[in-house]
Parts: sequence; C-alpha cells; structure tokens
Amino acid sequence: MTLRVAGGPVRGRRIRRGIGDPYGRVFLADAATGLLASGFTYTRSGPDLWCPQADGSMSSFAANVIPREWANGRWGFRFDPSFTQLWPDPRDMSLRSKVGFNNVVPSALGPDRLTQSWSLTEDTSAGAHNLSTNPAYTASVAHTVSVVAKERAGSAKRYLLLVQTSTGFGTNLFACFDLANGASVASAGVIANTEPLADGYWRCNMVSTPTSTVTSNTQVRLSNTFAAATANYTGDGASGLDVWLTNVTNAGYSVPLAAGAATIGAANCTALLSSLGTPLGSEYTAGLTTPH
Repeated sequence: MTLRVAGGPVRGRRIRRGIGDPYGRVFLADAATGLLASGFTYTRSGPDLWCPQADGSMSSFAANVIPREWANGRWGFRFDPSFTQLWPDPRDMSLRSKVGFNNVVPSALGPDRLTQSWSLTEDTSAGAHNLSTNPAYTASVAHTVSVVAKERAGSAKRYLLLVQTSTGFGTNLFACFDLANGASVASAGVIANTEPLADGYWRCNMVSTPTSTVTSNTQVRLSNTFAAATANYTGDGASGLDVWLTNVTNAGYSVPLAAGAATIGAANCTALLSSLGTPLGSEYTAGLTTPH
C-alpha cells in the first residue's frame, strides 16, 4: 500500500497530522531523494525489495530503507503489512523444475539494468514448455503470482501463461499475458493485470485464492495462443521469452517484488512527537507516532 492521509495518497513530502509547523504538517520524507525527515526512523525486516522508478526501471531497497516507487504519475512510499514470498531463488530460473526447454540461460539485462534476465527457449517436443515450483499455500488467503518478463527479439510469437494447478485450487487456473502490449485474459475467479516497466518488460500479476492448505504446483509456461487454457504445442527449438524475476506472495495485491523466499516484516516509520520541532498541544502526549 502507499501511505495515505486525508485527501488521498501521499506521493510527496508531507503528512497532515496537526503538528510540525504552523500549518499543521509533519514532513515525513523528501520525494525527490527518498530520504526521511529528521527525527523519523523506518524499519522493516526481510530481503531487498524492488520498486518501479519514474523511467520504468526497478530499484532495490534494503531492509530499513524506505521503498520509494513511481505509480500513477507520482512518487509514493511503500508501507506494507507483513507478507511472505514463497518462490525459491526468484532471480535464478535455472534452479526450477523444467519441461520442454532447450535451455534456460542468462540473457539481456533486466529492468534494474544491473542484473540479467533468463532466456527461456523451448525445445522441439510436443507438449508443455514450462518451469515450476511448489509453494505451500494457505486456504482462503488470496495469493499473487508475479512474473517480470518480456518478448525476445527473433522469437516466434509467444505468450506468458501462468498456471495454478488443481491440487491447491480445486481446478486448474490460468492467466495469459501478451508481452507486446500488456493485454491479459484469465480464468473465472482469477484477477490478472500488468504493469509496464523499462526496456520492454512487464510485471504480470495473477491473483487467485487456494481452496486447500497444501503444497501445490505453480507454473510459468510458454504458450503459442492467447488463451486462458492449457498450452500444449510442438516447439520450434528457438523461440521463447526473457524472464527476470518470479514471486509468489500471500498478498492479494501488488506488493513490492522480493529478492528472496522469506517473510517480509511489516513496515514502520516512527518518531518521538517531542522531537519534531514544534511545541505540542494539550491533545498530544510525547510518545511515539507510527504512520503505517
């Protein structure tokens, strides 16, 4: 979530709290730099998080560094409750179970413009072309599969197909994405959406709710058709997509992307009211304030 106060989201410099200056403002952080104002402390446990920037590139933020993102044409600061990222080694596609691929090797730079994505190249077999993992899902809790991917130059047209299998979801669920334009189509009961990133990449999100508390197979699949359905076809031995990162989270919305499989602690930003530089009225006590 983005920090919000009366009047809408704060994607800039201040929170209106009735203290801090003659106009009742407390300055939390500088949108231009992402730096916290004097007196505030931000804390969060867990791995680095990636957030989109104004040019569509992805920047990483270590624990205890306030994540700053660009969304809807404005800056925002992420204050998310605790969530867990379930996909092991989300930046290394070579470690996942694979079916129907010639190779899965590093390729073009990812949207962070520092680390490489992975080239998923289909083989010539007839059938599925996918990699997968087996997260432990919790029944009745919405989960989001997020994949950052793009089309590969020289490839025949391929679509990104995300699949949740029947073990945890009662029936196979699908979300299919066109990485040329961000279009999506999904099974009933699935929410699918995309977010444009730098250099032709898209963040593709599939939100669905397990029916059982169980370990269930989740697939990142190539498809030669734009449809929310099983994709079995004969590969050409050369085509595919570039995938930079995969996440599965126990959150039903688009949280920041995580660098590891771990629990990400709730974000907190605290300050002693007495340290904010303004005499406090009788309605305040000199304790902690925690915008989150």
